[in-house]
Amino acid sequence: EVDAYCVNKLDPEQKLAHRQVVQHFENTYKIHVTPFNRRRYPVSLWSAMMVNGELSSRDFSLAIRDHTAHTNGYLESLKKLFFRSTYILATIGLAIVEALLKKHNKRFHKVAHKFYEEIQILLGDDGILFFPTFPQSASVHGQLTLVVAQEI
Repeated sequence: EVDAYCVNKLDPEQKLAHRQVVQHFENTYKIHVTPFNRRRYPVSLWSAMMVNGELSSRDFSLAIRDHTAHTNGYLESLKKLFFRSTYILATIGLAIVEALLKKHNKRFHKVAHKFYEEIQILLGDDGILFFPTFPQSASVHGQLTLVVAQEI
C-alpha cells in the first residue's frame, strides 16, 4: 500500500487548533459537530480521481508532456539524482504513483465517489466541513513536498 508511506500524524498544535474551532462553533452557535472518521487510502483515492478511474488512463504522465508522450516516472527520478530532470519531485512522484496504482484505479474511483456521497449526506444542504489542511506547518519553503496526506 502506497498510503502507508505517505500518511503522517497531524501536528499537535494543528489538532488543538482544530478542536478549538469545533468547540467555538458548538458553544457559540449551539450546533452539533459530528466526527467523520473515514481516513483510509487517501493517496489511492486522490490518484484514482486524478486519472478519472480509467484502467488504461495515464492522464497526468501524458499531460506533463503536452499530450505528446507518456512520462516515465522511474526514469525521471533517476535523472533527478543526476540533476538532469526538469520536473520537481512532486511531479515525478505523482507519475510513479499513477503507474503503480493504475490497476486499482477503477476500484478506488468507485470508493472515492461513495466517500463523496457519504459526505454530501452527512453535510446536507447547510453543513460545514472542518478539515485540517496539512500535517504540519511549512516553516521552510518546500518542506511539505513529500507529505501527501495526514492521519487525524
